[in-house]
Amino acid sequence: MVSLTGSGYLPAGSSDNNNFTIYPDQKTDQLAKVLRYDVDYSYIPTLGMQMADGRNFSKGFSTDSLGMIINEEAAKAFGWNQNAVGHSLTRPDIDGRKITFHVIGVVKNFHFKSFHERISPLVMVLARNYDNIIIKTNTKDIPGLLATMKKEWGPLSEAPFVYSFLDERFTNTYKAEQKMGMILGIFAGLTIFVTCLGLFGLVTFTAEQRTKEIGIRKVLGATVTGIVTLLSKDFLKLVMISFVIATPIAWYMMNKWLQDFVYKVKISAWVFVLAASLAIAITLLTVCFRAIRAALSNPVESLRSE
Repeated sequence: MVSLTGSGYLPAGSSDNNNFTIYPDQKTDQLAKVLRYDVDYSYIPTLGMQMADGRNFSKGFSTDSLGMIINEEAAKAFGWNQNAVGHSLTRPDIDGRKITFHVIGVVKNFHFKSFHERISPLVMVLARNYDNIIIKTNTKDIPGLLATMKKEWGPLSEAPFVYSFLDERFTNTYKAEQKMGMILGIFAGLTIFVTCLGLFGLVTFTAEQRTKEIGIRKVLGATVTGIVTLLSKDFLKLVMISFVIATPIAWYMMNKWLQDFVYKVKISAWVFVLAASLAIAITLLTVCFRAIRAALSNPVESLRSE
């Protein structure tokens, strides 16, 4: 085990309702709602988060019980930007009391929701009670570690020993996209397979229809390359026409899908160039296999009936 920390909230997957209403620098007219993480001293280093300014919580400062670490988005939302350390955030309590926290550090933005949503303003405060224990380890014997943890957990708590892996929680965040990608991949593979069968059938039919023409061309000195080109060019024209029709439709549909994501990539032209190249390559492999066979056939056999 490398390190251990406790918190009610994990930077992946679903978390409890942890909304926090505060206002900056005693400005009661700027009441804002942010997300709150209750953490301990080891939370930030255990999860590998980086400080943009200020410092982490420390046991050497008794005042950190009223200290607060915010993310860069929160500093931006309150108009502090690069000068957030030293400012204060006040929370109106339920019974009317006001609790003022002092900003001691700013953590760099990190994604704690899916890429469908923007990074929200987040604050971290010290807490004594935690719903989760987070363990960072470098052991390869995960089953052995889990068995030891379960054994040690029994005397400590009556709650059942339940665990999850952080990378799996990140993966589950995009489960819908993964399922859709798998389904689309299967259908794309089936479409390509059926298309190849259709092309193979068409080129076979064309070669049979032009058997005598091919024989005459070979007798007159036509090369195998010339005959293969003759049989392939019409199919390549059809592929290029279909590509021209499909490209704007694919671009429109992909853009519509990407609009569901706040953080997204731009669809570059090279994606369509690559798709066209693959389509042409698959067409040539399918067509040329049968075309070469027809071009290598003995012209005597095809002209014997003449």
